[in-house]
Amino acid sequence: MKLSKITAVSLALLLSASAAFAQGGWGSLSALKGQRKVNVAFDYSESIIQGRTEDKWASEEPNWGLAQEEVAAKFVEEFNERVASTSSPILVGDFPDAYYTILIKPSNIVRKGNFSGRVYLMDGNGNIVMDVPLQAKGGHIGSFWNLLGDGMRDAAKTIAYKYRDLVK
Repeated sequence: MKLSKITAVSLALLLSASAAFAQGGWGSLSALKGQRKVNVAFDYSESIIQGRTEDKWASEEPNWGLAQEEVAAKFVEEFNERVASTSSPILVGDFPDAYYTILIKPSNIVRKGNFSGRVYLMDGNGNIVMDVPLQAKGGHIGSFWNLLGDGMRDAAKTIAYKYRDLVK
């Protein structure tokens, strides 16, 4: 995921934050019905990772950029696999022509890859059409990157199941 795209999505999120309070709820995923492609982005800018700010973490972990790409790939793979067999399958990824973006914004990430945060669905104009809390469970064995990948898979599973419930 390109940093410039994440920055643009984060800026749009900040500019339209007031809309989040009025339009939240998983039901807002219904906006995705009929869509074939949806962007997905991850914003760690306000995350606390194992007790450190994201800036501090990035300065101490030279592989943080690469790890973010690997963790994002696990989210994309899990989500796409879980919605492929629905009556209205969609793909998440990085699509220039997609109108909607799912933004995962972890706020607190612990050693096992568990994290809390928020999930936003934003339209092509930067309006937030969904804002819901998210709790994801990481793994038990492996490196931090592997455990965080498990957390992202859990987040993808949660969102995919909410989407599947809507398109039954």
